[in-house]
Amino acid sequence: MTIPDEILEALSYEIARADLECDDNYRAYRLRDSHLRPEFMISQRKGCCGVFETSYVDNAGDKWIMACNYGH
Repeated sequence: MTIPDEILEALSYEIARADLECDDNYRAYRLRDSHLRPEFMISQRKGCCGVFETSYVDNAGDKWIMACNYGH
């Protein structure tokens, strides 16, 4: 899955704000057209432990759902 750099940076920022440890399984999809949603769902099923999910509006005005797993 190729998540745009802007979205990865936003997710990294939110992970740091939430002070998560052992974060992995980064995933995101664009809400408007579900771009990357199938990959998001696959990654979600592979995750374990805690789940962190948030949203972000990119520079083009599109809303993204972003998530990761954390803790072990």
